[in-house]
Amino acid sequence: MCGDLNTGLPNKIILDVGAGNGSSSVLLNRGGTLVISLDRNLKMLKKGLKDKKISRGHAVLADARYLPFKDDSLDLVSSRYFMHCVTAHVRYLQEMKRIMKPEGEIEIVDLCAPVPEVREFVEICHSKEPPPSFCCRIFTKDELLYQLTRLGIQVGKIEWFAAKKKVSGRKLKSYVQQKMMRNPAIKEHIDIRKGKRNFYVHLPVIAITGERGLEKRKCGVCVAR
Repeated sequence: MCGDLNTGLPNKIILDVGAGNGSSSVLLNRGGTLVISLDRNLKMLKKGLKDKKISRGHAVLADARYLPFKDDSLDLVSSRYFMHCVTAHVRYLQEMKRIMKPEGEIEIVDLCAPVPEVREFVEICHSKEPPPSFCCRIFTKDELLYQLTRLGIQVGKIEWFAAKKKVSGRKLKSYVQQKMMRNPAIKEHIDIRKGKRNFYVHLPVIAITGERGLEKRKCGVCVAR
């Protein structure tokens, strides 16, 4: 997990988009902040309320592509390990930008591929899994920077961390072994455990911070690969 970008936001309103069962909301809920947990999965939100990871009365059932908030209304819009599940990612980013205050922040934590070959490989693997597939879209650093800059966000500091993604299944493992022999760029980031069905794709974590053009709106983006 990348560094907390909300430490200087006491008594502020934070939206956790794609909150699921509230595990990410707990990390954001500190220093007197009000955290609103949003997800389209009612079952996950109920679990978060039951486990007290989501504050009572602060759970919102909604689609991330159509956030039910007024323009310029929130101090921090956070999305952790969720963007890869959104097919309409441009619309998603536009909505996040729309609802944050002029002096507000955006935070994104998500999977990120070191090279395009790894991104394509992971997406192909998941297309072979039964629905619902875990992964829809994983960006490389350059692809993510492009999406942010086209929205007028000026990228500043970039940091890297370490992570890995588990994929399972005998057919997938056989496919991986064949693919590895043909592509060194993929082999460098794959770890196959002999005699087991699982393999791991090693993905670094990227943390990007910046601010929005002439409006001077700050943006913090953390991407976990």
